[in-house]
Amino acid sequence: MNLKTSAGPYDTRLRMSVLQRYQMRFSHCLKLQLTRFEKSHGAFWTYGPSKAALNYITSVLAVATPAVRVVSICPGLVSTALTSHAAKGAKPEDAAQFIVDTALEESGPSPAYFNKEGKIEW
Repeated sequence: MNLKTSAGPYDTRLRMSVLQRYQMRFSHCLKLQLTRFEKSHGAFWTYGPSKAALNYITSVLAVATPAVRVVSICPGLVSTALTSHAAKGAKPEDAAQFIVDTALEESGPSPAYFNKEGKIEW
């Protein structure tokens, strides 16, 4: 886009005004799309991609630091405010103990992925 005004070819105020309008439109469209996506996929649609990112980081760290054992640990459902204190959830202190015990194991595969049942293969 070539902006020409009486102040010269690149009037900063006019450029900012145009950019701000596009940003506002883009932001509104993005919010609208995310709202539609949440309605069709549920409020926790970000869980899957974030877990995939964590698995990727675990793998990359394990390759980058072979002398260090790198693990990802899923304690399962934990009864906290985030889960509305789910009755079926583990006590936070039990989940924390599981995480600490698993993370501090000195031997074992790296990268590794664990849940309450043990090592997760993938």
